[in-house]
Amino acid sequence: DEASKAATAAGDPQRIGLSKLHLAMTDAKEGRQGADKVLVKLAAEADTWGFKAESVSASVALGESMVAAKQYAQAQGVLETAFATSERIGLRVQAAQSHYWLSQAFASTGNTTGARQQLQDAQRELDKIKADAKDHTATLLKRADLAPIAAAK
Repeated sequence: DEASKAATAAGDPQRIGLSKLHLAMTDAKEGRQGADKVLVKLAAEADTWGFKAESVSASVALGESMVAAKQYAQAQGVLETAFATSERIGLRVQAAQSHYWLSQAFASTGNTTGARQQLQDAQRELDKIKADAKDHTATLLKRADLAPIAAAK
């Protein structure tokens, strides 16, 4: 909320939009009513403004919230699109997250083969991220968004 106030005070519509986007991502992850619709709108705006990474991150958050809400088919579509975009523009973290949440959606519907493949893909992406991080791997694996992928079996 403080970021939103600061962005509003600065009068920068893009900063205001990004602040609202981050709040909507949190709301969606926490399962708040109506957050998904707001998130879709704000993700599209972020994409229009050229904030591709934030837009893809919002799509991953949307997919995650759909998995939590047991909307597996919708989550699959959102996450596959997020993965394709993240791969096309080189966003490894979002690619790993997309694979991870796809694995969770598949596992929840009994598709163990698909779940296993997606989890392996997520861990392969994580291995690439770790190779880039070199001396910072331990810190990297403590990140809330990457720790579940690293811990998954």
